[in-house]
Amino acid sequence: MMAASEEERNSTMTQLVNMLWHGDLLKPHGCTLPAKQKLEQMLQLVVHRRATFQTSQSLNRHSSRSFTDDDMKLMWGLWYDDIRVWMRADILQKYRELKASRKPHSGKHAHELKKRSFNSYLHEQSGCKQLLLALIQYPAYHSPSAVAGLLHKFQNYQQTKDSPPLTM
Repeated sequence: MMAASEEERNSTMTQLVNMLWHGDLLKPHGCTLPAKQKLEQMLQLVVHRRATFQTSQSLNRHSSRSFTDDDMKLMWGLWYDDIRVWMRADILQKYRELKASRKPHSGKHAHELKKRSFNSYLHEQSGCKQLLLALIQYPAYHSPSAVAGLLHKFQNYQQTKDSPPLTM
C-alpha cells in the first residue's frame, strides 16, 4: 500500500495532467504518451530552461531563487530566439524560406509563423503558458505540495478571465 503522501502526490499529478492535456495534446506528433510521462516531460523542460538561462547569465545553476520579472523577460526572449530548440523541422524550413525571400511581407509572415509555432509548442508542452512560466520562475513550485497549491490557483484562474497572473 502507498503512503498517504505518495497517494496524494499521485492524485495531484493525475488531476494536473487531466486539466492540462487532453486529446491530441497527449499524442504529440502521433505518439501517445502516458499522462505521468507527459507531466515529467514538462517538469524536465522547466528544469532545463532554468538551467539554460542560469548558465547563459553566469548564474549559479543550482540556485533555487525565483527569477525576477526582468529575468523572465530575458529568458523568454532567449528561448523564443533559439528556434532550433523548439521549432519543428518542417516549420523551421518554411520559416527560413520566408526569412530568405524577397517577396513583399515575407518577413512579416516569417514573424507570424514563428510566434504561432512558439505558442503551439508551449501549449503542447504544458497545456497552459502561464503555468509553464510560473513553474520556471518559481522553483518552490517544484514540490508536490506546491504543485497542489498551484493546481488550486490554476483552477481558479481557469474560472475567471480577470485573474491575476499565477504567482507565489
